Amino acid sequence: MLKATLRFSTKQRDTFLFENHIDHSAINLEHCDWIFANSAENPLTNESLVKNVCMKIQCSQLELKVEKEMIKPSKEIVAKVKEALRHDNPYNELMTIFEIYGKFLPKKIILGHKIYRTTCLIVNESQPDINFKEEEWSAYFKTKEYDDILNQWKECIGSYGFNSSYLVSVDNKSIMRDEIEMWMKTCSESEYGSLKIIGWNELYPIYEMFEEPLCREIKSILGIIDQPGSFNIKEKVLFSGIIPVNVPPFSYRVNFPVCFESNNYQLFGKLVKQNGEPIDKVVIKFKSMDIYGFYVFVENFNTIDEHMELQIEWILIGIPAKIGFFSMYTRNIQILRSINTSFSLKPNDNNWKILLDVQEDLPQNSVLVASFNYSSNYEQSFEVDNLNYWCNDNKIELNVYYANNENPIFSSMEICDPDKDNFMNNNVNGDEPKCLIQCFILSLESQDQLVVHLNAIGKTIGLEEEIVIKLQNVKINPRARKQRKYFLNKI
Repeated sequence: MLKATLRFSTKQRDTFLFENHIDHSAINLEHCDWIFANSAENPLTNESLVKNVCMKIQCSQLELKVEKEMIKPSKEIVAKVKEALRHDNPYNELMTIFEIYGKFLPKKIILGHKIYRTTCLIVNESQPDINFKEEEWSAYFKTKEYDDILNQWKECIGSYGFNSSYLVSVDNKSIMRDEIEMWMKTCSESEYGSLKIIGWNELYPIYEMFEEPLCREIKSILGIIDQPGSFNIKEKVLFSGIIPVNVPPFSYRVNFPVCFESNNYQLFGKLVKQNGEPIDKVVIKFKSMDIYGFYVFVENFNTIDEHMELQIEWILIGIPAKIGFFSMYTRNIQILRSINTSFSLKPNDNNWKILLDVQEDLPQNSVLVASFNYSSNYEQSFEVDNLNYWCNDNKIELNVYYANNENPIFSSMEICDPDKDNFMNNNVNGDEPKCLIQCFILSLESQDQLVVHLNAIGKTIGLEEEIVIKLQNVKINPRARKQRKYFLNKI
């Protein structure tokens, strides 16, 4: 079957699919973020605007169907995947394997012959303008529509000064326009041994060939969530640790066991007793968070008994692909919801009520952790109480007020939009500073491997009941005096 197709491509992603002989409907393009850690490098999600003219003539002779159930991984690749999952940078190790074995497997392969060409139009004032939009035409050989497609292609790229006298085969041989009919005759008479792969249809990710629970573990590392209403969260609890506190400290230094690939992570922590009971009067703050480690600062330590055996417990949240590290001991923690929202720091307000949207039916052991982030010039610290969860409305209410404020003034309710952009801006219209609240709702499957008390760092979400929670702040007191260093040998 001989068929010609002319396509005007306006997105780089579509051009990539054309040049790699992948049918446009072969892949679910909404779930391809895992292929590259940097989304800007992912050709399957690259929607950069282009003006490309794609022309192809193909002779489809065989369609090879491969049942998904027939594909089984070899013992060698299973062993390599399991070893990669035990690594402290499992994403990078898995992607190294997939670079060797491939990232997708086909259910359908088209065999035959094809000649094609992509022309990238470069527009300037001296060239004629065309009404370029996403369009595609197809026609079979020896029809009027077939001749129209060839003439339209010639006229389009010729008006931009490009040569339309040839196309290129899949084995990189030039076929002149006046040789196309001879090429078609040769294709129709060719033997099966000369056939080429000219189309990939119905592709599925390579990790789907593994059995459960191995497939589920791979998807967790890659940030793939199939659960409805999961908000497509890629962040994971990547690391956790404990800092022993024996004497009143001012600051501590925590060094990572390896150098991270990015400092795009969030820290949450709490001063607790040995049994995991949180000390709400003391504020924990984090500073200088880089790829090597971070500082922990403690405020209001003089409000408690210095002779208690205390420790600072903390967790680190980020995206495995970007951080390049994922502890084996925190992989059983699921992040159900990630929320960024903000409120304006108006001079006469010292209390804010904030509603957060959550998914339906939060598990009973769900824990909310949160932190504030605001300008280093702002001297106040914040606390949260009255954390209420209404399951019927799928909302959590946070009551935020200034820490150590004995007479808070309750201002009118302000509902913050958790999806608004530019919430990190310190000023709105140049006069009102803003505070960012970053929240994660976590679900712990098992406490067996976790060294910290998760419900002490955050607080268990209760159904329609009032509980009190005090959240850590990211702003640091610049007058902190003393530092201590802790090197973590085991995670």
